[in-house]
Amino acid sequence: MSTPRFVASMPRWSPCLVFVFLTLAGCKSQDSGEATHDRHADIFDSPVIDTFLTAAPQTVIDLDEVPVITLLPDLELGGPQDSMILAREFSFLIAEDSIFFANYGGGIYASGLDGVLQRQIGRLGKGPGEFDILQDFTFNGTYFFTSESSRIQVLSRKFEYAESLPRHAAFPSSFVATGKYLYTGCGRKEEYRICPRSSQPPFEELSPFLPSLNITSPPMDGVSFGATSNGRHLMAAFWGLPYVLVFNEEHEHIHTLRLVGEPVDAHADNYTMGRPGIPGVGLRHFIRYTHVINDSYLAIPLRDVWHFIKIEPVNSFKHVGAARMMTSAKADAKAIVGKSRALLDERSLYVSSTRVPYLVRYPFPF
Repeated sequence: MSTPRFVASMPRWSPCLVFVFLTLAGCKSQDSGEATHDRHADIFDSPVIDTFLTAAPQTVIDLDEVPVITLLPDLELGGPQDSMILAREFSFLIAEDSIFFANYGGGIYASGLDGVLQRQIGRLGKGPGEFDILQDFTFNGTYFFTSESSRIQVLSRKFEYAESLPRHAAFPSSFVATGKYLYTGCGRKEEYRICPRSSQPPFEELSPFLPSLNITSPPMDGVSFGATSNGRHLMAAFWGLPYVLVFNEEHEHIHTLRLVGEPVDAHADNYTMGRPGIPGVGLRHFIRYTHVINDSYLAIPLRDVWHFIKIEPVNSFKHVGAARMMTSAKADAKAIVGKSRALLDERSLYVSSTRVPYLVRYPFPF
């Protein structure tokens, strides 16, 4: 590694310098063995990031190598014309041949894959089986887990109450369950970013992993992550950095995906400005959401374009498609942006977003 131009002299790190160090330090693809051009010249010395970039093989994902296509929805669920009207912000799952919707702050609804309401589950409250500011939920094939204001509830496949668990005071983060583990974000001041526990009784807490960057102003320690249902891969990304870190079932860092291309350059340009932009405008947050869909793809929304990376056997990853997904088939429709969730059922991709008050389904071409 070349001699750093900038070395930390204070505990609080500059997010600008962290970003450019990361991009330069990962200038080779260990997967392909080919060097890739990197326009960043300023380096920030960080042993944490050194570890990220030297501990595991890398695959370079060129975001510009595939054309961006436009996808139009073939079904909208939960709109005013349907039997179920969703809240502006909601989460959803596909399980047991049904779609389950969690209205944030409300209850859970079950519908068929056609969107026809079947039943409402639970009600507002703090008792067993009630929901206290419901924020997210997930399913591991045996149990449903709900993330609420101050607790996690464990419910059976029939939504019968099983147990309540403490919830970390975390960054807004992912909430993911596999057959063995339940993953949540760790608390803001904790040393690590991902806090797992067993997803089977007695649901004990386990050792956290993914060290914190300790960048608090602006907050850069937020992490988005997703996992395959069998737990073989967990993929995590710090919000402001162009890297996806891949962990195995033992929570060992086994691979790194390094993103390159125009979106990464645009993010870097933000930090060369006299007044860096704000998240959502100036792209200080880069990979804000990650979705592992159908155990076969990693989907990463960047601004209004979604990038799809195929998860191949033996820790191989390939960028197979990029799409701009429109909110409707109307001529004045806009692309889906913002907070989102995506699931794949056979060849149909279901997507929710805070910008769209209903669930949207697309044909999946990749």
